[in-house]
This record gives sequence, C-alpha cells and structure tokens, in this order.
Amino acid sequence: SISKRYTLIIIALLVGMIYILPHWWLKETAGDEVYYPFSFAELLYGAQVKEILDGHVSVGDPQFWEHKNTFPSAFPLLPVMILSGISWLSGNSIVSGFYVSDFLFPAILFLAAYGFSYAFTKNYFGSVFMSLAMLFLSQLVTKFPPYSLGSLSTFVKGLFLVEVPRLSPFYRTPNPQISLIFLLLGLWNVFALWKRPQMRTVVSSILFGVALFSVYFYHITYYMAVVLGLLIISVMQKKRRVFIHFLGVTVSLFLTAFIFLLILQS
Repeated sequence: SISKRYTLIIIALLVGMIYILPHWWLKETAGDEVYYPFSFAELLYGAQVKEILDGHVSVGDPQFWEHKNTFPSAFPLLPVMILSGISWLSGNSIVSGFYVSDFLFPAILFLAAYGFSYAFTKNYFGSVFMSLAMLFLSQLVTKFPPYSLGSLSTFVKGLFLVEVPRLSPFYRTPNPQISLIFLLLGLWNVFALWKRPQMRTVVSSILFGVALFSVYFYHITYYMAVVLGLLIISVMQKKRRVFIHFLGVTVSLFLTAFIFLLILQS
C-alpha cells in the first residue's frame, strides 16, 4: 500500500540520519582537534577520490605498492568513481562527499535489503526488521554465539557513541556501503529470473554481474556462487527453460571473469 511505501521512505531517511549522527557528535566534541570522517581503509579510498577529482584518468591503487601507478587499478574502481561524483557535487570536497555518502547509501542499502528480503518472505514487517538488524545489529550477529561481556560492552558503547564511534561495518564507504547495494540488487534480480525466466531479466542479471566485477571482488564471488548453484538446481529439478537462461548468465559471467583477468595481467 501507499502508506507502507511512505513508511519505508521515512525509515530509510531515519537510517541515514542515524548513520551520519556520529560524524556530527564527534565533530562537536572534538574540541580544538580537526575531525575527519575517515577510517584507515577510507583514507585509501579517499586518495583515489582525490586522484579522480584532480582530473587524473589513470587512477592508481594505494593498497598495492606495485600497482600504485598502474591502470586499471588492481582493486575495482566503480564505487570510488561514484564517491568521486558525490564529492564533486558536494562542492568538490572529499570530506563533504563522505558525509553525504554516510547519509545517502545506508538509506539506499536499507531499501535494497528490504526489497531483497521481501522478495523471499512476502512479509512486510519481517523484512523491515531484518533490514534494520543487518544495518544496526550486525556486530551482535557476527559475535554470536557466544556473547561475552567484552563484546556486549563494545556494542553498547558503539550504539551510544561512547569510545567506539562506528558500531557497524556499513559505516565504511564505499565498501561495503556502496558495493553491497549492487550485490543485493543483483541477487534480487537473479531471484526474479528463477521465478519467471525472461530475456530482459537474463540481460539485467548479466549486467549486474559485470558491474560487480568493477565493484568488489568478494561480492562477485558470492554472486557467481548463487548463479551456479541455481543452475545446478535447475538441472536437478529438470527446469529446462530456467536452465537455459541461467546457463547464458553463467557463461557470460565466466567469460567476463576471463576478460578481467587478462586485463589485470596485461
């Protein structure tokens, strides 16, 4: 219903506000110190954003010394390019780009997680809960079982912004903050292909796979594993039409992987 859609948008905006709150809090309590919204990993991404904003077509990879001046980068650049565009729109400021990203992408990530969950469960409230749990309770989930007083203490301090400023790995932009959006939307699309095989869904599944090669290598591994698993299941269940469609996606993904390896080795 329309009211539920509006509720989702409001929740997404609140998620973005909660994610940007630590920046405001730490900046206000920093005193004479200058606060920057970067973790160690984000400093590496920020260096790449600076290269793009400076107009350099060939962006090196700060994570690997041997690739620091090579193009294409050994690490996928699409999320960095997206972050660069946001930084440019935010006044050509890397710091402002990270601020905006920590509001925008958690909100989008919530909606993507909800859509992916709802496609499986058809349960509105359950999907909302699971999406919020992913964004805010992941530290508890990853430490279960068993809980310890230390892990619970760390979680509570992070939840109330005491000592630990970032209670969730989804604070880190662009990975996994941006990259997981691509993965969830891609898997959502693959699930739609399984339910109703159509050529346009085959094409979009291939496009999401190709995009993931430029987003995050971990995620394309998961994506290909799901596609290959469903291909095998379609054989076991003798779903000929589904098999043909998933075979096309699988072959395209492996061909893309081969081309990417050739590019990286060149």
